[in-house]
Amino acid sequence: MARTLSKYGIIAVVTVAATGTVLPVMAQDTAEKPKTEAKETAKDKPAEAEGPVTITAKKTDAVGKEVYDVTKNADANTGTAEDALNKVPGVNVDADGNVSVRGQAAKVLLNGRPSLMFSGDNRGYALRSMPSAYISSVEVISNPGSQYSSDSSGPIVNIVTKRNMPPGMFGNLTAQIASPGGGNAFGFGSYVNGKFSMTASGSYIDSRNDMTFRGETQAFDALGNPTRASLFAGENASKYLGTSLMTNAQYDLGDNDILTGTLNLRKGEGDNLSVNTASQLGAGGAATDIFSGRNTSTYENGFATVGLGYVHYGAKPDQSLKLDISLSSTDSENLSRDASTYSLSSVPANAGTRFSRTEGDTSTQNLLLQADYNTTFGRVQVATGAQLTVEDSRATNVSFGPGASETALTEQTLFGSDFRYRQTVSAVYGTVQKEFGPKWTVLAGLRAEALALETSEARNGNSGEIDYVRLNPSLFATYALSKDRKIRLSYTHKQQRPAATDLNPGLIYRSSGSVSVGNENLEPQESDNFEVSYEVTGKTGNYAVRGFYRFDDDTIVSSSRIVPDPLNLGNLVTESSRLNFGHQTNSGVTLSWSKRVDKKFSINAEATVTFVELLTPYYPEAQTATVPSGSINASYTFKDTSQLSLNYRLNGKRFTGQGYSEGYAQGSVNYRRNLTKKLSLTVTVQDPLRTTRMITVTDTPLVKSRFVNDRASPTVYIGLSRQIGGPKAPVKK
Repeated sequence: MARTLSKYGIIAVVTVAATGTVLPVMAQDTAEKPKTEAKETAKDKPAEAEGPVTITAKKTDAVGKEVYDVTKNADANTGTAEDALNKVPGVNVDADGNVSVRGQAAKVLLNGRPSLMFSGDNRGYALRSMPSAYISSVEVISNPGSQYSSDSSGPIVNIVTKRNMPPGMFGNLTAQIASPGGGNAFGFGSYVNGKFSMTASGSYIDSRNDMTFRGETQAFDALGNPTRASLFAGENASKYLGTSLMTNAQYDLGDNDILTGTLNLRKGEGDNLSVNTASQLGAGGAATDIFSGRNTSTYENGFATVGLGYVHYGAKPDQSLKLDISLSSTDSENLSRDASTYSLSSVPANAGTRFSRTEGDTSTQNLLLQADYNTTFGRVQVATGAQLTVEDSRATNVSFGPGASETALTEQTLFGSDFRYRQTVSAVYGTVQKEFGPKWTVLAGLRAEALALETSEARNGNSGEIDYVRLNPSLFATYALSKDRKIRLSYTHKQQRPAATDLNPGLIYRSSGSVSVGNENLEPQESDNFEVSYEVTGKTGNYAVRGFYRFDDDTIVSSSRIVPDPLNLGNLVTESSRLNFGHQTNSGVTLSWSKRVDKKFSINAEATVTFVELLTPYYPEAQTATVPSGSINASYTFKDTSQLSLNYRLNGKRFTGQGYSEGYAQGSVNYRRNLTKKLSLTVTVQDPLRTTRMITVTDTPLVKSRFVNDRASPTVYIGLSRQIGGPKAPVKK
């Protein structure tokens, strides 16, 4: 981290900013002043001015977002962030850590800020490492406005960590064992003394997963005649060991000034063993190559971030200045070894066992500077803000073989890659929120965002530059039919920027049957999003009907083709890339309902029907589909205070541009029993009905394939949770 700090040198930022919906500072859910509130000291400010609410009660009345209090969940002190997100209506975390909102891929923020912790392959492990005891609330922003970055047109899930803990010391320790072997340990603690407060959490993950897989691929010529085919099936066993530490500290400098700091560390390592059998078939269906494969891979990754924040509350209600700076670094190394043993081969050299090896290393540093200023002029709330993000990354890949000996392999320069990029995003935004009489509240915003991206490939000398500026407007309106009935409308324009790695023109080895190549001409995908909802909020429950329409232009889609086997191992090799083509529309309706039936039983349910139309380069007419999805969460508290909860979600079919992923269901059952006042037993069963099956289909005129992954299930976790300490009793006057 010291290297990263010296790299950027000394940075000074002077910005005036304001926000209609003020974002929390880094590592804190620092509050806004309520509009009707008198001047107060910083330490007395609530953690959420709008007030997060329980999943089983009414939702918060926020402009453009839904806020859910996850501290009332049965496993709030023993579960993980993944468990907490899966209990939020409409939110789903799949087995690979991908987060979606009502079937649409979502970006995960931490306290309103992007984090490398939740990017790429890190996301799944990070969500499983973060204890839910660390989380105050979860915000779901289905249509992000101008105050949020334009790097994605999809929804946002914001994890808000705890801040205002009671005075004194408090902690919780949880240890679990899992049915596949291994287990987890989580710890959370807080310390509050006068002007200083601190929260910290740590975790140890020993995760083990087994799965079976099978697939088939068929290639066709331009006339539609089959040319080759491939069949394979196998098993995979994986193991991951990881540790993490997350700390937040706050010091009240005065009645209206707060200084915050955060430090997050995570380190992990894992290994995979995969064995399979494969057959390659010629045009007539006869086998040309038959072999068994064995792949062993190991990897290590690390993540570190340090951040500082400053908040000043002004004399006016809702007046605040917030400054944030954070530095993040992530590193990963991987090594993969393949061995193919042939019983039949069309290549004379492929006799006996042939070996190959690939090595990769990725390092990324990220600097974030942000300032927000919020104030009011009468009944008008005005906001401006500025953000600067600088990201530096280098990824190297080296491939060796094939050869008859694992110890004497020749480097394959065709797959060699040394890709670097530096991406700078500068943005300013402004929002104005005004109440028009007792019924209407309108929030309008505009964001200007400039991107400068420099890429280079050291091995072949290729380099590129991309520069552009985009203006993204947003508009939100709320009409109060009555105290508990509202109509909400929203519109936003956003971009989905291609990942820098998608621009790398070098050939990247993925597996013996898969390679990828970037597209340096890939452009951002433009999106227009509309939503309208009718919401009813009651004392013990609420329901809502939401209609949505999204139009994507210059859609980024995947493209695959069959290429000659670059390693000459007899494999049917697919080369994948990304390109802009056509458009896509998603429209539909979502029904959500939550009810606290009594003090013992509560239920949440959500159902979505999406009408999809996608135009791709592979079909003369647009693909269309009606896609259902939904979720249900039910919780029951027994007389002895033990709790039982059920969570299930149906994930709908998703189009990929060249095919689709079939829908599947996943769920869990959680039971918690208090053994003493501070000791509890927890039992969690994941995928009890064995419904988590991933099926991916490619269906183009030249390539047709079907891949099926079945994870071993169900998985049972049994754990003990121990509360340590507690808040101080109030001092009697």
